[in-house]
Parts: sequence; structure tokens; C-alpha cells
Amino acid sequence: MAGGWIATARVALNDCAANSTWTMNVTGKTDGITYAKVYSDQTNCKPLTPNFENIGN
Repeated sequence: MAGGWIATARVALNDCAANSTWTMNVTGKTDGITYAKVYSDQTNCKPLTPNFENIGN
């Protein structure tokens, strides 16, 4: 089983450019769930959502 979501900035947010993305890929396994969290521009977008990388931890 696999799934997830993607969020896209419609406008520039400080140094995070318009159309930057935050992606969450979720993979289910018999021994648990794996979360892969990806910023399209980690340097400039991470300050807007500093806890994004902690989802699922």
C-alpha cells in the first residue's frame, strides 16, 4: 500500500518561491509505516514549516 499528498505554494512566501512543494509519501508494511517527507526547496521553505519533517516520528 502506498499513498501520500503534495502541497504547493500558490504564491511566493518570503524566500520560498511560488510553486514550491511539500511532499509526503506514505508506505505501509507489515512491520509499520514509512514516511518520506520532501521539500522541493528545503533551504528556503523549511523555516515556514519547521515541524513538517517530524510528521510520523
